Amino acid sequence: MTRSHIRQKTESIHLTARQRTILLRIAGGMTDRQIAADLHITQETVQYHKKNLYRQLDAENAVRAVVKALQLGLLSLEDLPV
Repeated sequence: MTRSHIRQKTESIHLTARQRTILLRIAGGMTDRQIAADLHITQETVQYHKKNLYRQLDAENAVRAVVKALQLGLLSLEDLPV
């Protein structure tokens, strides 16, 4: 992937604050249940956001979504929980 291709792809992806929050928790290894409890939302709402994240990032699972977000500069290693 060239820099211009990455820049074009990143410009077309706009994560909401909630999507970013959920993606960070996924990256931290939290389950849907844990994310829901932490954010005071239902598991179905977490799953709704995850489905949209996967679609936007063209990812088939949580690991690929996090990797793609890192590759596209939507997240940085400093953002990830230790």
